[in-house]
Amino acid sequence: MKAEECKCCICGRKAYAFWPYIDPDIPSNAYCEKHLREQQMKVITGVLGEEEGKRMYRKESKMKKYTITLTEEQMRLVAEGMEDYHRFLAGECRMVNATQYVQPAQDMHFLRDEMDRLAHPRMTPYVPYGGSYDWAGTHCPNDHQRKAIAMSYMIYREILHHFAMQRPKEIWNCLQSKTLICEEQGPLIKIEEVQ
Repeated sequence: MKAEECKCCICGRKAYAFWPYIDPDIPSNAYCEKHLREQQMKVITGVLGEEEGKRMYRKESKMKKYTITLTEEQMRLVAEGMEDYHRFLAGECRMVNATQYVQPAQDMHFLRDEMDRLAHPRMTPYVPYGGSYDWAGTHCPNDHQRKAIAMSYMIYREILHHFAMQRPKEIWNCLQSKTLICEEQGPLIKIEEVQ
């Protein structure tokens, strides 16, 4: 079941997401975007205290917002670049999307392995070779790196989710589920088709 197929448990409007999101196979209550943020705010203020939680919420809502118009091809390129950036910061340093254009093709695998060998110990010094931080940068000791991991995941994943929902038969089913969210990411990006 998808959240879009449900109604918000508070107001009855079209749901935006299930929450709390513990496991993709265990949906919780369905909420519209407004009530989802309210429920998350209750948890944040419960953990951080009311004053710190409200300060964090005000900071998020005061951020300037921008609109960028892209073609589908440009948007896919943004998603590919952001995915490489996300994975590089998390310790998967092979830059798979960028290196797919390397010619001849046999050099591509050599280049990916060399990049990973050289960059992994510097990007994730506390993670054994071959390992990486998760989608939210959990356990990353560098606050800026952790936030960039979480934000870049949300950007590329939300773009891919948008395409998956437009053409569900063409794209992997895993992209049809909502993008995971965490405190570090800030607000989800919004994607609207223009004429």
